[in-house]
Amino acid sequence: GARGLVCLAVALYVVSFGPAVALFVAQRGDITLQQHSDMSFWPPAQLADFALGMVAAALAIQKSHADDCEREALVPGESASDCGSAESSGSSSSGGGGAFAAAF
Repeated sequence: GARGLVCLAVALYVVSFGPAVALFVAQRGDITLQQHSDMSFWPPAQLADFALGMVAAALAIQKSHADDCEREALVPGESASDCGSAESSGSSSSGGGGAFAAAF
Protein backbone atom coordinates (compact mmCIF):
# COMPACT_ATOMS: atom_id res chain seq x y z
CA GLY A 1 0.00 0.00 0.00
CA ALA A 2 0.91 3.63 0.32
CA ARG A 3 2.87 3.08 3.54
CA GLY A 4 5.15 0.58 1.79
CA LEU A 5 5.68 2.95 -1.12
CA VAL A 6 6.59 5.80 1.22
CA CYS A 7 9.09 3.54 3.04
CA LEU A 8 10.56 2.52 -0.31
CA ALA A 9 10.82 6.18 -1.34
CA VAL A 10 12.68 7.05 1.87
CA ALA A 11 15.05 4.10 1.39
CA LEU A 12 15.73 5.09 -2.22
CA TYR A 13 16.38 8.69 -1.16
CA VAL A 14 18.91 7.50 1.43
CA VAL A 15 20.60 5.26 -1.16
CA SER A 16 20.65 8.09 -3.67
CA PHE A 17 21.77 10.97 -1.44
CA GLY A 18 23.39 9.15 1.50
CA PRO A 19 26.79 8.42 -0.07
CA ALA A 20 27.28 12.08 -0.99
CA VAL A 21 26.49 13.18 2.56
CA ALA A 22 28.76 10.49 4.05
CA LEU A 23 31.61 11.49 1.75
CA PHE A 24 31.08 15.18 2.53
CA VAL A 25 31.21 14.50 6.28
CA ALA A 26 34.17 12.10 6.02
CA GLN A 27 36.22 14.62 4.05
CA ARG A 28 35.26 17.49 6.36
CA GLY A 29 33.20 19.39 3.82
CA ASP A 30 35.36 18.89 0.76
CA ILE A 31 34.21 16.95 -2.30
CA THR A 32 36.37 17.02 -5.40
CA LEU A 33 34.92 17.78 -8.82
CA GLN A 34 35.61 14.18 -9.88
CA GLN A 35 33.71 12.80 -6.88
CA HIS A 36 30.80 15.12 -7.62
CA SER A 37 30.77 14.01 -11.26
CA ASP A 38 30.87 10.33 -10.28
CA MET A 39 27.95 10.73 -7.87
CA SER A 40 25.87 12.89 -10.20
CA PHE A 41 26.49 11.92 -13.79
CA TRP A 42 27.61 8.28 -13.81
CA PRO A 43 24.56 6.39 -15.18
CA PRO A 44 24.28 3.77 -12.38
CA ALA A 45 24.31 6.63 -9.86
CA GLN A 46 21.06 7.88 -11.36
CA LEU A 47 19.23 4.55 -11.01
CA ALA A 48 17.98 5.24 -7.47
CA ASP A 49 16.65 8.63 -8.59
CA PHE A 50 14.79 6.97 -11.47
CA ALA A 51 13.30 4.37 -9.11
CA LEU A 52 12.29 7.16 -6.73
CA GLY A 53 10.40 8.78 -9.61
CA MET A 54 8.60 5.51 -10.32
CA VAL A 55 7.58 5.21 -6.66
CA ALA A 56 6.27 8.78 -6.71
CA ALA A 57 4.24 7.93 -9.83
CA ALA A 58 2.79 4.85 -8.14
CA LEU A 59 1.80 6.95 -5.12
CA ALA A 60 0.14 9.49 -7.43
CA ILE A 61 -1.80 6.69 -9.16
CA GLN A 62 -2.99 5.33 -5.82
CA LYS A 63 -4.04 8.80 -4.68
CA SER A 64 -5.86 9.41 -7.94
CA HIS A 65 -7.65 6.08 -7.65
CA ALA A 66 -8.67 6.82 -4.06
CA ASP A 67 -9.98 10.25 -5.12
CA ASP A 68 -11.97 8.63 -7.95
CA CYS A 69 -13.52 6.16 -5.53
CA GLU A 70 -14.37 8.93 -3.08
CA ARG A 71 -15.98 10.96 -5.85
CA GLU A 72 -18.02 7.97 -7.06
CA ALA A 73 -19.24 7.32 -3.53
CA LEU A 74 -20.58 10.88 -3.35
CA VAL A 75 -22.59 10.58 -6.59
CA PRO A 76 -26.03 9.09 -5.80
CA GLY A 77 -27.19 6.26 -8.01
CA GLU A 78 -23.75 5.21 -9.21
CA SER A 79 -21.83 2.26 -7.90
CA ALA A 80 -18.10 2.37 -7.29
CA SER A 81 -17.19 -0.04 -10.09
CA ASP A 82 -13.70 -1.15 -9.04
CA CYS A 83 -13.28 0.60 -5.72
CA GLY A 84 -12.35 -1.48 -2.75
CA SER A 85 -10.78 -4.36 -4.67
CA ALA A 86 -7.09 -4.86 -4.05
CA GLU A 87 -6.41 -5.97 -7.63
CA SER A 88 -7.55 -2.71 -9.19
CA SER A 89 -5.28 -0.29 -7.37
CA GLY A 90 -3.97 1.01 -10.68
CA SER A 91 -6.75 0.53 -13.18
CA SER A 92 -6.74 2.12 -16.60
CA SER A 93 -9.39 4.61 -15.46
CA SER A 94 -6.83 6.23 -13.17
CA GLY A 95 -4.08 6.63 -15.70
CA GLY A 96 -2.59 3.16 -16.15
CA GLY A 97 0.41 1.63 -14.43
CA GLY A 98 -1.72 -1.10 -12.86
CA ALA A 99 0.96 -3.79 -12.88
CA PHE A 100 3.47 -1.62 -11.00
CA ALA A 101 0.94 -0.20 -8.53
CA ALA A 102 -0.59 -3.63 -7.88
CA ALA A 103 2.85 -5.00 -6.97
CA PHE A 104 2.82 -2.79 -3.89
